[in-house]
Amino acid sequence: HLRHIIEEYLLLPISVRIETCGLLSGSICQAAMASVTDNELTACVRQVWLSLHAISPHVVSTATINAWRSGMEAAKPNLTAQDIWLDPLVIFRSDVRIFQSASLVDILLTVLGESLVLSRSTMRRIFTLRQTDSGSLKRSHMTAIIQLQESSALQMLIEIAKHVSDEKARWLVYEFIHARFLEQRTIQKLVHFQSYDIEAIRDMVDHVPSMHACSEFIPELLMQSAPQLQLFAIKLAAAITKKYPIQANEGMAREVILPHIQTTLVQIAGTAVENQLTISNAMLSAVIDIDTSFPLIHSECNRLATAVRDAAVEKARGIPQSQQKQLLPSFARWIGCCEHVLDIINSARTDQRPEFVSIDNTKTTNIMTKLEETVRIDTSSSQAGSQDSLKPPLSANGGGPPVPPGALRPPVPSSILQQQQPFGTTPVASQKRPHSMIGNERGPRAAPQREVGGQQNTDVSRNRNGTANGVVGQNYGIQPGPDSVAQASSGNNGGNGGGSVALPGGNPGAAGNSRRRHNRARNHPHHPREAGAGPDIGGVEGRPHPGFGNQSRRNRNSSTERPRITDH
Repeated sequence: HLRHIIEEYLLLPISVRIETCGLLSGSICQAAMASVTDNELTACVRQVWLSLHAISPHVVSTATINAWRSGMEAAKPNLTAQDIWLDPLVIFRSDVRIFQSASLVDILLTVLGESLVLSRSTMRRIFTLRQTDSGSLKRSHMTAIIQLQESSALQMLIEIAKHVSDEKARWLVYEFIHARFLEQRTIQKLVHFQSYDIEAIRDMVDHVPSMHACSEFIPELLMQSAPQLQLFAIKLAAAITKKYPIQANEGMAREVILPHIQTTLVQIAGTAVENQLTISNAMLSAVIDIDTSFPLIHSECNRLATAVRDAAVEKARGIPQSQQKQLLPSFARWIGCCEHVLDIINSARTDQRPEFVSIDNTKTTNIMTKLEETVRIDTSSSQAGSQDSLKPPLSANGGGPPVPPGALRPPVPSSILQQQQPFGTTPVASQKRPHSMIGNERGPRAAPQREVGGQQNTDVSRNRNGTANGVVGQNYGIQPGPDSVAQASSGNNGGNGGGSVALPGGNPGAAGNSRRRHNRARNHPHHPREAGAGPDIGGVEGRPHPGFGNQSRRNRNSSTERPRITDH
């Protein structure tokens, strides 16, 4: 019967069809809403409606919205085209039965898209015409109004899509949202910063291909202070990383998502507040999804769960004894949930992983026993430590008679101090020497200072290789070796007093300087040598010392070639 009416309608003159297209479209839309379950009828209505919409779009759209208004809205006066483009959200006051048919949903979305475009263009044109009259409304204000209007329409579509039973109708809704996201990226960001129902995140990610672009502003969304926005951001990040396991999302998960989750969970570990538990469950579930999607960051996920568990244990140890019975069960649930997460992410096969169990549903029988034992041991240890702190301290002389306040200890002889120090170490009294005591390579060493309560310092003259040149240090913990003794005993081999020993507190003077100059020339790698010319000074038995033997600098033959020193 409907097709017969359409055939007769097409035979009418064009002027008559334009005048009657609104009346006919309203009639067929009411008939289709009454038989919404008849797919054949609704499909025929859609074809007729599209042909009528091509003749006069605004008239047909207005008549359609008036025909689909709900019971309370139907009692009000009919809407005009101006009412619809001023507020496109009045379209959502239609009867909910429309969303049970894919054909009728297609008609509704066509009217909604047309109204949004008309509203946007009309408002901008009015703003341009009246811009010279009043400067109170800026262009940025107008853009914000338009974006808020379009984002509100998309949010209402997202909420409605959850209750659409027809799979094809739901797909049409998500296709409309996808087109709007591609048209304006700012609308997509605005919709997600305003957030929507968390249960719709999975469907949005699965059915809207442009949702992968949300990874660009997820780090900014995670930094929001509102708990509801943080929960929404964690759910969105987990869904996107699971749907799109690409390298960019892997870097975002490693550098942004996991550090944020760890910081938040460590701070609220052990809490029993309902809102915080909801966020914590979402974060732990997101860690499992990230570990499943990106095996390369498994160690980071494992370390995160371990850190949260250790934080809960440390906080449980600090609970006062009077509150342990009340607060320990909450901490035990946290510890059990973290161990459950560790078992999931450490399982061999990802396709056979168990389901995540929330914190408030975690069984804590064995964990509670271990936690009580740990807290009990810590409490007893702290009590024992507090009792030990009340005991009088030991005396300053290691258990002997107490030293009166202000009294000075007797000086320790440096011989005893030298015996107490191991070979090669410096006593405490001589660890920090002044800069003046560090001898210059080309000049005499400064006179050492006297030690209070001990022997006088003796100079330790060293050559470039660091070996002693005949002066033995007594107060620096340096034992006189065989080389030093040999050099000290051979006074005539060093020329002008090169083997003399400085007295305590004295200055080696010219003898020490001559000996140092002789050693520098003798130890140079390019200096000519006369092996076996003198006694073995400072060498191993059977091996000549790499030097000039008994030739000093003054007693060398004048015909000997002057050494070339090319490397200092």
